[in-house]
Amino acid sequence: MTWEQLSPSDIHLWTCKYLKGQVDALKRKVLSNYLKEPPQSLEFDENENGKPYLKNQNKFFFNLSHSADTLMIAISNAEVGVDIEKLSATRNIESIANKIMSVDQYSRFDRIEDPASRLNAFYQYWTGFEALVKALGLTQFADHPSLKRYFIDDFKNPDAYVYEWTITNLKFVEGYSVSVASQLKAPNFSTYKLLA
Repeated sequence: MTWEQLSPSDIHLWTCKYLKGQVDALKRKVLSNYLKEPPQSLEFDENENGKPYLKNQNKFFFNLSHSADTLMIAISNAEVGVDIEKLSATRNIESIANKIMSVDQYSRFDRIEDPASRLNAFYQYWTGFEALVKALGLTQFADHPSLKRYFIDDFKNPDAYVYEWTITNLKFVEGYSVSVASQLKAPNFSTYKLLA
């Protein structure tokens, strides 16, 4: 498949084993399949906050995230951000929630009493927030209206819409929370595994 064959609503999500020191090679391997160019010929740059992009390519977008032993790469014809986090009951979720959630959002989150539901709700919010941060090419604590407006109304249906952004929470990697932020109104997700 080439990037031109991605439909306007497609987002391809690639997962593979995270190998420290091999992220660049894995990223190149996936992207070269779409661009039909040798992996080592691809040229990258990043914005002031470290968001990577392909040089000389303004119609093909990607983003990546890793957690524990899993790396995820998102591919789209529209700006995209992805975040994956391994679920952990030992992480101090209260501290992180207080930093990234608005007062109203934390109030809604704080009503969840069941520990497992609370843990899942936190990770749904956190990965959605991080995916939006990455899609915007910002830092986590940037003063941006889209970040201030990000709100999950119903944690049983955690997808959200902020200005022109759609934030989708996905359940396809066991033991992880995955969210994707894109400028697509109704993204169509396809998942793939990369054998490193």
